[in-house]
Amino acid sequence: MNPGTYCFKQYGKNRRYILTSNGSQLKEANRFLSVLETRGLSLQTTRAYGFDLRYLFRWLEETGKVFGELTQRLRLPQNRYS
Repeated sequence: MNPGTYCFKQYGKNRRYILTSNGSQLKEANRFLSVLETRGLSLQTTRAYGFDLRYLFRWLEETGKVFGELTQRLRLPQNRYS
């Protein structure tokens, strides 16, 4: 499987971060990032979560899983994407 291109970047005048895959926004991830911003977390914290989400969505694609199927039993391999 050829993994998609995941991009995490600042967007718009308010320096909001978004996560995209092959040019399309990842709604679930960006909704979570928006909640972090609404709660007043720092830009650096939101950015850190965004990079973690990028790794998560890359892993989901490689393993054939979808975000809605995530449970606590699914484990992302440690240090695989470091």
